[in-house]
Amino acid sequence: MSNLEKRYKPNRNLAIYIATLLLSGIFLFVGNRIAVGEKQIFGGAKDVQIIRAKVIQIIDVKKNADVLPGMEEEQNTNTVTTYTFTARALSGAQKRK
Repeated sequence: MSNLEKRYKPNRNLAIYIATLLLSGIFLFVGNRIAVGEKQIFGGAKDVQIIRAKVIQIIDVKKNADVLPGMEEEQNTNTVTTYTFTARALSGAQKRK
Protein backbone atom coordinates (compact mmCIF):
# COMPACT_ATOMS: atom_id res chain seq x y z
CA MET A 1 0.00 0.00 0.00
CA SER A 2 1.45 3.36 -0.98
CA ASN A 3 1.70 6.39 1.28
CA LEU A 4 -1.05 8.11 -0.70
CA GLU A 5 -3.49 5.23 -0.09
CA LYS A 6 -2.63 5.15 3.62
CA ARG A 7 -3.25 8.88 3.91
CA TYR A 8 -6.73 8.98 2.27
CA LYS A 9 -8.23 5.71 3.51
CA PRO A 10 -9.22 7.04 7.02
CA ASN A 11 -10.81 10.13 5.42
CA ARG A 12 -12.85 7.97 3.05
CA ASN A 13 -14.07 5.77 5.92
CA LEU A 14 -15.03 8.88 7.90
CA ALA A 15 -16.94 10.25 4.91
CA ILE A 16 -18.83 6.97 4.50
CA TYR A 17 -19.63 6.96 8.23
CA ILE A 18 -20.96 10.53 8.17
CA ALA A 19 -22.98 9.88 5.00
CA THR A 20 -24.52 6.79 6.61
CA LEU A 21 -25.49 8.78 9.71
CA LEU A 22 -27.04 11.57 7.64
CA LEU A 23 -29.01 9.22 5.40
CA SER A 24 -30.23 7.24 8.44
CA GLY A 25 -31.41 10.42 10.13
CA ILE A 26 -33.25 11.57 7.00
CA PHE A 27 -34.85 8.14 6.63
CA LEU A 28 -36.07 8.17 10.25
CA PHE A 29 -37.39 11.74 10.01
CA VAL A 30 -39.29 11.16 6.74
CA GLY A 31 -40.67 7.84 7.98
CA ASN A 32 -41.89 9.48 11.18
CA ARG A 33 -43.59 12.31 9.26
CA ILE A 34 -45.38 9.78 7.05
CA ALA A 35 -46.40 7.63 10.03
CA VAL A 36 -47.92 10.49 12.04
CA GLY A 37 -49.95 11.68 9.08
CA GLU A 38 -48.30 14.92 8.04
CA LYS A 39 -48.02 13.56 4.51
CA GLN A 40 -50.99 11.62 3.21
CA ILE A 41 -49.77 8.69 1.18
CA PHE A 42 -52.91 6.63 1.73
CA GLY A 43 -55.51 7.95 -0.70
CA GLY A 44 -58.57 6.39 0.98
CA ALA A 45 -57.77 7.80 4.41
CA LYS A 46 -58.91 11.38 3.73
CA ASP A 47 -62.00 11.14 5.96
CA VAL A 48 -59.94 10.13 9.01
CA GLN A 49 -59.86 12.66 11.83
CA ILE A 50 -56.78 12.71 14.03
CA ILE A 51 -57.30 13.92 17.58
CA ARG A 52 -54.53 14.28 20.13
CA ALA A 53 -55.68 13.46 23.64
CA LYS A 54 -54.38 13.04 27.18
CA VAL A 55 -55.50 9.98 29.13
CA ILE A 56 -57.09 11.04 32.40
CA GLN A 57 -58.05 7.69 33.91
CA ILE A 58 -57.72 4.02 32.99
CA ILE A 59 -61.05 2.41 33.84
CA ASP A 60 -60.51 -1.24 32.92
CA VAL A 61 -57.83 -3.57 31.52
CA LYS A 62 -58.86 -6.89 29.98
CA LYS A 63 -56.43 -9.53 28.75
CA ASN A 64 -57.57 -12.31 26.45
CA ALA A 65 -55.14 -15.10 25.64
CA ASP A 66 -56.02 -17.14 22.56
CA VAL A 67 -54.21 -20.43 21.98
CA LEU A 68 -53.35 -20.99 18.34
CA PRO A 69 -54.87 -24.14 16.77
CA GLY A 70 -52.50 -27.09 17.03
CA MET A 71 -50.30 -25.30 19.54
CA GLU A 72 -52.07 -26.26 22.76
CA GLU A 73 -48.93 -27.89 24.16
CA GLU A 74 -46.69 -25.01 23.13
CA GLN A 75 -46.46 -21.66 24.83
CA ASN A 76 -47.50 -19.77 21.67
CA THR A 77 -50.49 -17.68 22.60
CA ASN A 78 -51.84 -14.42 21.23
CA THR A 79 -52.60 -12.02 24.04
CA VAL A 80 -54.95 -9.15 23.27
CA THR A 81 -55.07 -6.41 25.89
CA THR A 82 -58.03 -4.02 25.80
CA TYR A 83 -57.83 -0.75 27.71
CA THR A 84 -60.93 1.26 28.60
CA PHE A 85 -60.10 4.83 29.55
CA THR A 86 -61.31 8.42 29.75
CA ALA A 87 -59.38 11.14 27.96
CA ARG A 88 -59.38 14.88 27.33
CA ALA A 89 -58.97 16.02 23.70
CA LEU A 90 -56.05 18.37 23.14
CA SER A 91 -56.81 19.09 19.48
CA GLY A 92 -59.52 18.65 16.88
CA ALA A 93 -63.28 19.26 17.04
CA GLN A 94 -63.52 17.69 20.52
CA LYS A 95 -60.86 19.99 22.02
CA ARG A 96 -61.19 20.50 25.80
CA LYS A 97 -64.08 18.04 26.11
